[in-house]
Amino acid sequence: MDGLLEDILNLGYLGIFLFSLILNLIPFFSPSNIFISGGIGILFPTFNPILVGFLVALGASIAKTVHFVISFFIGGFLKKKEKNKINNLERKHTRYKFGMIAAFISAATPIPDDPIVIPLGLIRFSPIKFFAAYFLGKIIVTLTGAHLGQAFGLTLEQQLGQ
Repeated sequence: MDGLLEDILNLGYLGIFLFSLILNLIPFFSPSNIFISGGIGILFPTFNPILVGFLVALGASIAKTVHFVISFFIGGFLKKKEKNKINNLERKHTRYKFGMIAAFISAATPIPDDPIVIPLGLIRFSPIKFFAAYFLGKIIVTLTGAHLGQAFGLTLEQQLGQ
């Protein structure tokens, strides 16, 4: 795994994006993205922390959108198979009222994302609104991690040398 990590990160910014995307594609397993962006900031303190945070957030958001879209299509299939009709007006109001907040909170906090992402897909929440809210939450976390990691990496470099 270490060799693969080094190979990916040797690709520079593209490698950071791919690393984040691959890690976040694994459902219920991916580490917190603050650690991913922070670790990259520590290992590569000369990288632009804004770009690192953006790319980690983008990779994570695309990966979770894949999970969301899969559950979105499963939700559509289940809706067609449903024998008892649910009051769509009540259901629609609830999902639009709290869906973006739930996506944002799951992205911006250390709580696991998939228990929020998958149900949002199943109730067929708007994919565009999901991505926007999730990305905004994730960018806050990853920019923080990248800046903290870079500061720590530069401090270590000053104290210990290259």
